[in-house]
Amino acid sequence: MTELIRDLTNTEYHKKPAVSRSQLMELQKSPKKYWWKYLSGEAEEEKSDALDLGTAFHTLILEPSDFGKTIAIVPDDIKNPTTAQINAKEPKTDSTRLLLEWWDNFIEQNENKIMLRQKDINNLQRMAKSIREEPAAQIILGQKGIIEPSVFWTDEETGLQIKSRPDFITADGKICVDVKTTKSVGLDDFQKSIVNYGYDLQAFMCMEACRRYFGYSPEAFIFVVCEKDEPHDTAFYLADEYVLRRGEMLYRNLLDKLKQCQDADKWPSAGGGAIEPISLPKWEINKMEK
Repeated sequence: MTELIRDLTNTEYHKKPAVSRSQLMELQKSPKKYWWKYLSGEAEEEKSDALDLGTAFHTLILEPSDFGKTIAIVPDDIKNPTTAQINAKEPKTDSTRLLLEWWDNFIEQNENKIMLRQKDINNLQRMAKSIREEPAAQIILGQKGIIEPSVFWTDEETGLQIKSRPDFITADGKICVDVKTTKSVGLDDFQKSIVNYGYDLQAFMCMEACRRYFGYSPEAFIFVVCEKDEPHDTAFYLADEYVLRRGEMLYRNLLDKLKQCQDADKWPSAGGGAIEPISLPKWEINKMEK
């Protein structure tokens, strides 16, 4: 059975007990890292500025009318209070007292919102503008569709509960879109990013989510990519069969590994406990041979 939920927040989605792409990427590093982060109950919840910026950027691109509902803008001239100022029994100066009062009121008025500096918002707005100006974005993102649906299903081979959250699916289910920020949109650079960050695994899982919900696979998976630094170059990449095939291989292999670890209740380290030979990098060996 496949379930699609339209209005889950990112936080609610991550709390749902199912296996996500980011969890499988942690398993790829090592089963021990997966166990520590998701099963031990001892790992501290990570707070990522990059994740907050990514969420804000997605909102600007996909749901700009909701930006004020989810993002609170902190003026650049307002300082963050220090730990000592926060923990002090009494503020040492009037300026400290006023600063702490400002933050208390601001946090109370913007509960559950992502708080970002104005300078960061300005940069995200320039990035969003750079994408929206491109004809490809107007054609793809200008269509009616489903924005950030949360899709849940059961993998038949392992019995594991799986989840995926495509950024955008056209209403007819024919195009699936993923929005990415990157250091470089150059073809060679983004090809490396696909492999290094598991974007191929994400592409396959999004396509699989669509296939299970609509009853057929989308005709295209498109990466909408924007550089973080000005002038915010953009690119639109159509995932080919090799991207999706490698994503499927990772998906199948990692789910099988996760199932084996769960059944045996063993979560080995990256090295697997064996002694392996190690040498120098090839470039250093080449220097030695010269």
